[in-house]
Amino acid sequence: MSKNNRKCYLCGKTYYYCPNCTNDYNKPTWMFMFESENCFKIFNALQLHYQKSLTDEEMLTIIDNSDISELETFTEIPKRQIKDLLSKRKNQVTEINETDTQKVKTVPKKSTRNKK
Repeated sequence: MSKNNRKCYLCGKTYYYCPNCTNDYNKPTWMFMFESENCFKIFNALQLHYQKSLTDEEMLTIIDNSDISELETFTEIPKRQIKDLLSKRKNQVTEINETDTQKVKTVPKKSTRNKK
């Protein structure tokens, strides 16, 4: 095997892939651009989300089911897209919590005095 000849469009890792070589000719064609199937799936989902074919919720589900443990090494645009989505989720949770807090009413305590 030769030295790494490709760089993943999502995570930026370098890897070796030669579609005409005996070891690689049966591998999937997404390997032209992506180091792993995880990177391929995330990148494609981000494209669909950008084109409005996936909702924020659908995209967040895909992110939840993917490995983004090395998010900081991702290329700039996909990293920003993912961080924006995660930020939206965080803001939604905060808004829900604030709304729930506003709904809580103070219930007067029952008197504990002995009634005669």
